[in-house]
Amino acid sequence: MRVLFTVSGWRSHYFPMVPLGWALQAAGHEVRVACAASEIQHVAAAGLVPVPILSGTEQLVHARWVNAVQARRGKWPYPTPPPHPETGAEVRDLDEIDLTAVTDRLRSASVAAAERSVDNVVAFARSWRPDLVVHDPISFEGPLAGRVQGVPSVNHLWGPVGPEEMVLAFAGLDETAGIHDLVQFDDEYVLNRPLTDALARHGVPEAAPGPGYVLDPCPVSTEPGLVSAVRLPIRYLPYNGPGELPEWLSEPDRDRPRICVIWGNSSRQIFGDRALAVPAVVRALTDTAAEVVVAANATDLRDLGPLPPNVRPLENVPLHLVLPRCDLVVHHGGAGSAMTSLAGGVPQLAIPHGFDQHVIARRIEAAGAGRSIAGHVANENDIRKAALEILADPAYRRNTARVCRELQDRPSPSEVVGVLEELAERRTTTTSGKS
Repeated sequence: MRVLFTVSGWRSHYFPMVPLGWALQAAGHEVRVACAASEIQHVAAAGLVPVPILSGTEQLVHARWVNAVQARRGKWPYPTPPPHPETGAEVRDLDEIDLTAVTDRLRSASVAAAERSVDNVVAFARSWRPDLVVHDPISFEGPLAGRVQGVPSVNHLWGPVGPEEMVLAFAGLDETAGIHDLVQFDDEYVLNRPLTDALARHGVPEAAPGPGYVLDPCPVSTEPGLVSAVRLPIRYLPYNGPGELPEWLSEPDRDRPRICVIWGNSSRQIFGDRALAVPAVVRALTDTAAEVVVAANATDLRDLGPLPPNVRPLENVPLHLVLPRCDLVVHHGGAGSAMTSLAGGVPQLAIPHGFDQHVIARRIEAAGAGRSIAGHVANENDIRKAALEILADPAYRRNTARVCRELQDRPSPSEVVGVLEELAERRTTTTSGKS
């Protein structure tokens, strides 16, 4: 069986798919990963075969543009404006952003990039002839390639956010938004036009092909709702890239709790310096009895300046090696951080700022596996109070252990391979019967 993965340009979006790629290859199937050129090294390092044919749309620019639109609509919760969509520079006044001109430029660039990507993926699919397509939630090239080839396409979630929620989240809308809000947003930015045009260009009817399939790696307690798709459960196996564990982290005996502070690479670039809550978290935890481990990129670590004695920096270490050795995780609400924490059995304190982070944080909190504080209101006192309460209350550890067991009860990627084989065979049998 030949399986085509299509992935977007953020590694955290497709890293949850990597163990499935391993399982497919171990079962004797061929896997190719359609990606942007920027992802060649990371896909190859994961042991998969990259096919760099996607244009690599500027997702950071798009995210900042959404924030600027929300600010114009009076839905920006911060006292200062969002960063400039194109440059990421801080602005003093929203009027410094010519939103009409920026929108026109982004619309033109995004449509052109999307057209190149879908045409390249369709051309590759027609020559390589996959039996199945697996894609991350915002890689729309995957479903299109599947429809052109007449093969099943499967949406592999990266965390507890459903497909419909994902569309709303990446338009800067929450679950209370209606279809009118989404249509209005789509008219402004042309979210779906590249896909619609590509369907016509490649001779595929616009009518929806029926319920799709969603590979859901989430424990039952955090499962997102699915409106029009068949859920295929799969166990989340953390993969956060290659690396090794520092010797001091593997010491078996600790006489004090360990708190890991994680901050993704994208939050600061999307929301500006206001979204880097690490300094506030470090100050909040400085005079506690805990050991604080800060896992961040080199720039964020450098900007922290001299660290207190109980705080240790950690750079380029895979989270799945670190988190099982911690008693609490403080993070930005990203799916990779949340899901790796659940897999490691560690309670969480999420400080989300936007997009799907709020949905993820709410689901973790509802499962009893942690707490959340919205990023625009988080302060040192509240962070310290919440962290100490989670450490002191054994219910959080028990609930997290329960959710972790739910995760382990889901079928492993190797077991899911058989399900995908049946999907592909069903299509092959149906096609053969018609000919």
